[in-house]
This record gives sequence, C-alpha cells and structure tokens, in this order.
Amino acid sequence: LAARLLMQNYPICDTIKFDKNAPEGGTVTGEVSDVMVKYSGRSGVLPQSAYTSNEYDFKGWGATKNANVTQKLYSYNSIINGTETGDDLTKTVYAIWSPKGFRVTYMDGNTELGDALSLSSTSTGVSLKELSKTGYIFNGWDRVLPSTAFFKKGSTYTGTDISPYGENITLYANYTPIKYKITYKPLTGDAGQTYTYTYSYDQDVAIENCNYTKTGCKFVGWSTTEQDIIDTGVSSTGIDTYLSYKPDATGKYKNLASTDGAEITLYPVWQISTYSI
Repeated sequence: LAARLLMQNYPICDTIKFDKNAPEGGTVTGEVSDVMVKYSGRSGVLPQSAYTSNEYDFKGWGATKNANVTQKLYSYNSIINGTETGDDLTKTVYAIWSPKGFRVTYMDGNTELGDALSLSSTSTGVSLKELSKTGYIFNGWDRVLPSTAFFKKGSTYTGTDISPYGENITLYANYTPIKYKITYKPLTGDAGQTYTYTYSYDQDVAIENCNYTKTGCKFVGWSTTEQDIIDTGVSSTGIDTYLSYKPDATGKYKNLASTDGAEITLYPVWQISTYSI
C-alpha cells in the first residue's frame, strides 16, 4: 500500500498510523502499514483500506473514531497540519464504517413474492414473512432448495443471521403437508372391524372396497354419515345421492381434508338385495 511521497531531504519525518476502528459487535480483519511522510512531502493521499469486514463497508479515513466521512481518500496535508514544525509528528487516522445494506427476496416454489425486505448488517429483531397454503403447514425459510426451514416461523433474527456477508439473498418457503385419517367403520349389526389409514395432503387416496357384510344387503358405497338401508326400488342413479365416495383402487381421490389431524369416518351404505318371505 505504498503511496507516492516526495522524498526531499528535510529533517522532520511524520508518521501516519491506521486504526481499524472495528464497530461494536463487528469483525474487522487485515492490516495497514504506517506511512512515513517527509514534512515537505505531503502531496500524496491516504491508501485505500486493507481492512475488511463481513458486516460493514469501508467509507474512508477519519481524524476521529466517529468522523463523518464523505470520501475515501484524503491528502496527507489534510491529516497533518501543514503549519506544524519541530519534532517528528505521529497522527492516527481511523477507518470509518457503515453497515452493509442488502435485500431479501422471498420465493414460494418458483414464484417470487412481491414484497422484498430491505435490511442491513446491524438490523435486529427481524421477523420474516409468514405464509399460508391450503393443506400445508408453513415452517419458515431457507437459503437453499430443497428448503429445511433454517429460519423458523415466529422467530426473530439479526441482519447477519440472515446474510452473514451482507449480500442480497433469496429465501425459499418451507412447508409440511398436513396429515389426516380416514376410518372405515361398520354400522350396528355389520360383520367386520374398524380400520384406519393416514394420508398426507396431495397424496392419492384409494377408497377401499367394503370388507363388511350385512345379511340380505349389498354394499353400494361409503357415506360420511350413517345411512338407513336403501330399498331395492332406488335406481343406481338415485343411490348416488346417498353416497360420499365409491370404492376406487386407482387413487382418483385426494385431499379429503385440509386441516392437520382431521379425521374422516366412512360408513357403508347398504341396499336391500333380497327379501325374506
């Protein structure tokens, strides 16, 4: 980081020292060597900073730790008063920092959400956006896909938690599908046992055939309510009004519930098939 110096033969040699002036809670690394300036050779400028920080941007050099800096490079003469004479003079200048600003973009699958978040490395108590999606539980956000909800729903974070290097970042929504149960239950007098299956939202559901029996009746389908026995005079089209689901092994049904932990009970619907005389 050598700077241009006018090395004239003058007895006084001034020294400029550099202080990294790390912000509270921030990390600054690197070193900047002292600059020796002949008293008459103050036509050079201070070097660019070799200090680096993940959380802060270098703004320039200041004569005090809290200086208001508008440019990064200052002449030696602006740091060392040109009228000072006598013994060698040592002056310290301080690196001045500003928090890195960055943008958080939210993605739900392949869809970019329109309300990006602007933060800085010094942001605290940040609550990230919460989403809702039918049939799913929103868990939080992650920086990668597939996401694992690294940033949990309902928690708060700092700017450096979200973007350790102060760079623009994209967060991806993480969901878990809800789970629900389907229980097949016999009516009073039916021969058979109750049995239950668990499904996830968006999972195909194969509605079971009936394993129950009822004397003098044939099984025609399932209902979510207990039905009276249907008379033989009801047409096959009319029977549909009694049914919630018909057996289907191809899995054409799905999403019978959208609330986590929901329970659906299916009862057999019977139609009289024979008369006893």
